[in-house]
Amino acid sequence: MHCDYYDAGLCRSCTRMNEPYPAQLADKQERLRQLLAPHRPEAWLEPVPSPESGFRNKAKMVVSGTVERPLLGILDRDGARHRSHRLRPVPAAAAGRRCPPCAGSSASWG
Repeated sequence: MHCDYYDAGLCRSCTRMNEPYPAQLADKQERLRQLLAPHRPEAWLEPVPSPESGFRNKAKMVVSGTVERPLLGILDRDGARHRSHRLRPVPAAAAGRRCPPCAGSSASWG
């Protein structure tokens, strides 16, 4: 698995990035088996793996600035703020695909 923000030390939201993805799946499957064991499931299906990049469907963002010119950023592992000018810009059109209300905010963030 690969994430530029994790590799740069800017974000630590994904706590298992250094663990190989197959090992993550096996561990999650085993934990699920243990949790559901008292209910005696009749059958187990194999997990459906996700892509190893582009898999996040949410982000923890910090918003500051003004209504007219919002600044978006993330907190690093120490809680220090990294404002959008230090992050990779996110085009509003791309953000709008995942966050329709964000689409009209500005031409580009960052």
